[in-house]
Parts: sequence; structure tokens; C-alpha cells
Amino acid sequence: MLTTGDGFVRSKPGKLILISVVLSVITAGSFYAFLLVNPVAFRTVVFQPVREVSFFIRELDVMANWSGIEKIVVAEPETVTIPASGPYGVDIVAGVYRPVAFTGRAPVMVLLHGSYPWGRKAGLIRLLATRLAENGFYVIAPDARGFGDTADPAQIDNPESWRTAADLSRLIDYLIATDEIDPHNIFVLGHSMGANHALEGGLADSRVKALVLVGPGRYTQQEDALVPEWVRARFSADRGLKQPVSIETAKFAYSLGNLRLLAKSKLAEPKHKAILLIDGKKEGNAKLAYVAAIVKTLKGPIEYHTLANAGHYCGVRSFYGSETLYYQPQMFDPFFEILQRFLEHQRVAVEPAAADL
Repeated sequence: MLTTGDGFVRSKPGKLILISVVLSVITAGSFYAFLLVNPVAFRTVVFQPVREVSFFIRELDVMANWSGIEKIVVAEPETVTIPASGPYGVDIVAGVYRPVAFTGRAPVMVLLHGSYPWGRKAGLIRLLATRLAENGFYVIAPDARGFGDTADPAQIDNPESWRTAADLSRLIDYLIATDEIDPHNIFVLGHSMGANHALEGGLADSRVKALVLVGPGRYTQQEDALVPEWVRARFSADRGLKQPVSIETAKFAYSLGNLRLLAKSKLAEPKHKAILLIDGKKEGNAKLAYVAAIVKTLKGPIEYHTLANAGHYCGVRSFYGSETLYYQPQMFDPFFEILQRFLEHQRVAVEPAAADL
């Protein structure tokens, strides 16, 4: 016990609690000040590590099913660089996974990653590329503009600099020029933000046979209101930029390939190309309701599945784009089986045209 000069008695534990509270307030205040001064750096330095661990635990259901997690290593494949073209073009760096035990011209899958800083090196993209190559696909996985090894646009705060449709077309030009692929069997799969990029470019390019959209982004608030600074901070942090882009730039970029907006235009047409849309039950009620409501309004060939046991990353995670992947077969395998069935159906449908070459 300690006796103070004014006659009060204070215990050591009480004093320690007071010190702890003061330090906690100072720490929290420092973090908040950091957030206000530089939200992009805050997201990169403080938020991203927490996000990595929390997503790993939640996505793989670590607490309940650690024994069911598989670990594999997927080494970085051959990389190619596709030179810039056009007024807003950038050099695109992509990983190439050639088909295993396949002769002749192979069907193609273009894998478009979501909004995570490591781009094409994310666990889901690596595992998908490996499995598709094992099943006879020629796979190319590019880093989106501003992500990973792909260059930033020259005019970062010019909204037009963030269009991606032309990037997909240049990828397809490159693929056809290799003379290794079947030009009648070109598919595009996009995850999260990549699903929106797949819609933006894939609906416009007649060479794309069908699209696969996995967990497309939910952009409701950005359509009708100012984009929150935290969202703009993520836009910049994921792309390695130093400060949030302008509201106009963020709104424009988020409108590209927006499923909700396209449902009122191109996807309202009954004869658009086939689309497979997949989300996971663990993505949350708001996201599921958003996608389900849109799907009800869509016309044409749409196949929609909600994975009962999976989240946004289909049961696959790696830390910071590492070559070591962790995944839950009970979550990933049902997803891949749905994907295989869809692709096989689409490939069969174009075989007569392919024979005319």
C-alpha cells in the first residue's frame, strides 16, 4: 500500500492499472493521428498485417479445422512483359503456367486478381493457375495496372488511367501471337476486383468465350455518394501509391465493370456471353444479398452458385503473396469442380467452330 501526501491510500495494482489506461489512450491516440495524417501509410503499416492474420484465421476456419488444412508450395512461374500501347498504356507483367501433358493448341484461362497488394501472387490465383494447368489449360495471370510488378499509370489521378479493358485485349493479342493457344477457347476468370475487370474487358472483347466471376466487388456506396477516404486509402495502398487518389478517380475506377451498373445495360441483354458467378456463404449477408438481388435481374446465360462452406477466397490463403499456400480442400475443391464443369460445357459448345480452322 502507498500513502499519498493528501491522506489517500493507493495500491500498486491500482497505480499500474492507471498507467496501463494512460498508455492505451496514448497508443490509440497515436494510431488515430497516424490514420488522419496519412491513411494510406496507416493501412499499409498497421492495418494490413492485422488483416493478413484475421483473414487467414477466418478464411481457413483455423480454430475448428486446422487438421484439414493442406500446405503446398507453388513457385513463381515464367514471367512475361507485354509492352505498353496507347495513350494510357502501361507495361504489364504476367506469370505464365503452361499446360501439363497437353498436345496441340490449349484452351486459355486469363486470371485477374483482386485488390490485394501482391496481385497475381495471391494464394487463390497461384492455386487456380496450378490446377488449371494440370487440367490442360494455358494460364496467364497478369498484375493489374499499379499492382505487383506492373507499372503505375503515368497520370495517377487521371480517371482514364485506370481503365483496364485495353489491358485484357493486349493480353489476348499476346496469347494469340504465341501460336500455342486455341483462339476459340479463351476464358477469363476474375476474383473480387478482378471480377469487375473481367466484366469491363471481357464483355467488350469478342474473342473471350465466357467469363467466371468469383466474389465480385460490392460497390453500392461508391455509386451514389462521395467515396470515403478509407476506401480511397485502400485504393492507393493496394497499388503502392503514397496518398489517396481523388474522389473522382476512385468513383470512376470503381464504376468500371460494376456488376450492379452492368445489370442495367450489357447484362440486361439476353444474348450476352456465358457467365459463371460464384460467391461464398461466409462472405457475409450484405454481400450475398447484394449479389443475389442483382442475379435475379440478369438476362441471358447466367450460372450462379453460393459455396456453402467457403468465404471470399474459396478457402485459400498465403501470407503476403508467399509461394507457400494454405488451403482447405473441403472449401476449394467444390469450387474447382463447379469451375471445371462450366469450362467443359463451354468448350464442348465451340468444338464445331474450332474444327473450321
